[in-house]
Amino acid sequence: KSSDFVLFSLPADNNTMDARLVLAQAADVLDDRITSLNEGYNEPIASTKSWRTDRAYFSKNGHEYLFEVMWDMSGRKRAAHDVFVAASRLFQEVKRLSDDFSPQGLNIVATGPHMLGVATNQQAKTDCGVRALMMLPFAI
Repeated sequence: KSSDFVLFSLPADNNTMDARLVLAQAADVLDDRITSLNEGYNEPIASTKSWRTDRAYFSKNGHEYLFEVMWDMSGRKRAAHDVFVAASRLFQEVKRLSDDFSPQGLNIVATGPHMLGVATNQQAKTDCGVRALMMLPFAI
């Protein structure tokens, strides 16, 4: 099994009860999206852990909260493909969550081997398109 992570961060000056309610709302939304994602892609997610179930996922300063997604890479022919597709979707969901909750002071980012692979892949597509357009006048 391999893991990716979603990191929730509150600013140092915003550790109020309201901020914690926003954090709880964002975590609930992420839970719902992970459940639907897992059902839609042949259940590539083996399990999840977070600060809600394990204190080790909570920072000492009280500003960072970790959510771990453990992928199931065993037993199926298309497991790696299913995980990549689900990781791509999760990456998009985390970006959407970040956009939704950043005005309320909550920073949300995804990291880990699959998330970095997805981000690299998306950036390469963008860069290749931009470079192709930049070189078009020379090709003509």
